[in-house]
Order: sequence, then structure tokens, then C-alpha cells
Amino acid sequence: MKISSAIVAHHGIVAGMYDDLEIGRIIDEIIPKQGQHKLAHSVVLKAMVLNALGFNERRLYIFPKFFSNIATERLLGPGVLPEDLNDDVLGRTLDRIYESNSTDLFLKIVLQVMQNVQFGTQLLHADTTSVSVHGNYEHIDGTPAIQITYGHTKDNRPDLKQFVLSTITNQHGIPLFAKTYSGNASDKQNLIESIQQFRAAVQIPTDAYFIADSALYTAGNIQNLRQDLRWITHVPSTINEVKMLLHTDVQMILGKDTRYSFYETTSDYGGIPQKWVLVHSKEMQARKEKTFEKSLERLDVQTTKSFKKLLGLEFACENDAQAAADHWVKNHSWYRCHWRCKSAHFRRDKNAQLTTYKQALEGSGNAENGGLSHDTRSLPPRDDHKSNLSGDGV
Repeated sequence: MKISSAIVAHHGIVAGMYDDLEIGRIIDEIIPKQGQHKLAHSVVLKAMVLNALGFNERRLYIFPKFFSNIATERLLGPGVLPEDLNDDVLGRTLDRIYESNSTDLFLKIVLQVMQNVQFGTQLLHADTTSVSVHGNYEHIDGTPAIQITYGHTKDNRPDLKQFVLSTITNQHGIPLFAKTYSGNASDKQNLIESIQQFRAAVQIPTDAYFIADSALYTAGNIQNLRQDLRWITHVPSTINEVKMLLHTDVQMILGKDTRYSFYETTSDYGGIPQKWVLVHSKEMQARKEKTFEKSLERLDVQTTKSFKKLLGLEFACENDAQAAADHWVKNHSWYRCHWRCKSAHFRRDKNAQLTTYKQALEGSGNAENGGLSHDTRSLPPRDDHKSNLSGDGV
């Protein structure tokens, strides 16, 4: 009697949830099996879900290897063998998902899941991330697909092309929306478009908040969100109204957590009534002050070297020396430079009586580093308690 064993492990729980939530039924309704293919697209996608939890980022042609020691028939259905899950089968399913619009398919699955599971959604986090890829990805077939190209990278790989993935999750981290964008797409446009598309498809509680980073906060975006939508975001410090507030002496109120204090005010930026909250963190201030001092020390070393190099130069005339000094001061506005022009003469030829002059710069005054000192009026601003500002649309 021949006995064999296969692994189920956590895949049994995942496969059971896949079946109980009737995800396969939704997929079969939207992209039904065609022709004489053995496996339905719902089965292939179920296999992809199991694979993504333990064998991702591998080439499609070795996909069957993942299921070589797994109870495939138990998880995917009678008669389903590892060799049935080859790259041709996966490719056909991926093509059908693309043709049916992957974002719409995902939304339909989410709606089905929300009928069976009560999330109690109150917080919706909208964000984007970049996914770097290897290869040329030349877009030459004319299809309305996204552009895989260079853009602002979030994984520190500017040498690679990328695409952008926009997601919306609830407070439990469960994804409720996903859409891909071109690698050079703007987050300011992606976020508002994702939120609007999600709102049009999903009925959310009226007391739910959308949370996003500062890319969401533009006058046009918050106007498009309308006043019936609640949101929380970080207000960019580039806005003039924010700059004025950050440089105003305000009375901070200590919070229940004594590490933080707050100041509340209102704004009508973009024509939308909203509440702004200024936050002071003692721990963050201490960290930033320490970082500031270290940065200033490094800057002192670099600037001193540059200044000494300037003092070592010789010029044909005083005007040239003055121009060089002015250029240095312009590029080092964080420092005050004390110098004067001195003349040095020497004979070019021992047998000639011609005396020539060259001009050089000399540090003067009682300042350290040969005439170099900080110009406190131009130093980069410290990050103080008014560095974090959040906008709250109600």
C-alpha cells in the first residue's frame, strides 16, 4: 500500500475563507471560463492568492513548483494538479483580469466581502506607493495601459522604472480599493481620483474619515471632496497661511499625554471650512534639535574648508578679489564673512626692476576660523514645536 503526504498548513484557512466569502463566484460571473480550458479563472486566481502568501516574486514558469508538495486537490478542487498551473494558464487569467478592469473587479469582490463581514469602517487610509521593476517596458503597442517609466521613487531606486499603486484601507489595514497608475503620475491627482472612485462604488458610513498625507491637501482637491465628506490630512508648510501660523507665538494647550501639546484654529482655505490643529511633541523637538546641532557641526567643517580655500587664492586685481568674495558670500548665506583685501608684491625676474602686484583675501576681525562666524539671521530655521500641522475637514 503506497502512502503519500501533502501539506495544507495555513493555506487551508485561506482557501476556506476564499470559498466562504464567495470570491470565486464573483470572479466566475465577471470572467467566466471560455473554450476547452480545464481550470476556471476563479480556481487560478485562488491559486495565485495562496502563492502570494509564500512564494511571491518568482517567475511564472516555476509557479507549479510551489504546489509540488501541497495538497492541491484538497485546496483547489478535485483533479487540479500542480502541472495544470503553468505560466500559460496564469497568463490567460491575468489577461482576462486586465480586460475586465482589475480595479472594478477588486471593488466587486470588496462589496461581496462587506456583505459577509462587518468591518465597522470608521477610518479610511488613502495612500500611494511606488513599485520598481527591472526591464525596459517600452510602451509601443498603443493600448491605453499605464506607463511603466521613471518617476518619484519611494523605495530609493531612481535607477529603475516603476508604476504607482494607490490603495485605500480601513482602520484594520484591510484593503478596500486598489488601482495602478503610471510611474510618473502625480500623487495629488491619484489620491483624489481614488477617493472619488471608491466613494462612487462603495456605500460608507457618514461618520467615516478619509486620512491621507499632504499630497491630498490642495485647494482643488478639498473642494472636490465636498463639505459632506470628513477628512484628515497634513497641511503643507508651503502655504502662506501656514507659514504665518508657524511663525506666530501661540498658546499651546497641554494634552492628556503630557508629551504633546496642541493649538486649534480654523481656516477657510480653498473655500472649505476646516479645523487646523498645531501639535508640539517634546520628544520630536529634542530629536530634531540634536539632529540640527550635528548638521550645523558638519556644515561648519565644510564651510571652514571652503573659506580657507578662498583665502588661499590670488587675484590679478582688487575687483576680481571682491567679485570672488561676493560670490562666496552669496553661496554661504548662513555665515557672516569678515575679510579684507591685501597686496603682496614680488619680482618676476631677478634681472628686471619690474615689480608686479597680486591681490589676495585675508580673514580679519576677532571671529573664529580666520574671520568666519555664523550669521544667526540667515541660519536655517530649527524644527520647533510648530512643525506639525493637521487639517481636519468636517
